[in-house]
Amino acid sequence: MSLRLPGPLFFYGVLMPGLVSGRMAALVGLLDPGIAATVRGTLYAVADRRGHYPVLVADPAGGTVAGRVHAPGPGFGAAELAEMDAFEGYLPDDPGRSDYIRRALPATLADGRATACEAYVWNRAVDGDLVRIPHGDFARYLVETGMNPLPG
Repeated sequence: MSLRLPGPLFFYGVLMPGLVSGRMAALVGLLDPGIAATVRGTLYAVADRRGHYPVLVADPAGGTVAGRVHAPGPGFGAAELAEMDAFEGYLPDDPGRSDYIRRALPATLADGRATACEAYVWNRAVDGDLVRIPHGDFARYLVETGMNPLPG
């Protein structure tokens, strides 16, 4: 499978400004600054020994999940997307083994406009290890709980 560069990307967790770190911060830095946006679905938190991270279960009838939509900049190409996919546990050639899949979703920008984007959505069962975030805002959840995000 050849790697197709996406249009805008929606981030809702550890890839967001203020939460992203390490190598992922360098990759996110190759995108435009982004604009606040929401998608429909349910957001959950996962505790990992290295930090917390969110999972999005996309659902057109679900609540709102807060994040940002970013457009790839001139330095963001196939190699950078592949690295980001690997960080997210997305295997484009084997979606069945992927923790997340990158898929198209409609988003609503902060100014009310609708746009198409791609987001990493959960590709596993929702089980008892996932903690639902009722308000759909991972950054707010971290502040409320005093938890740290998974480093990138």
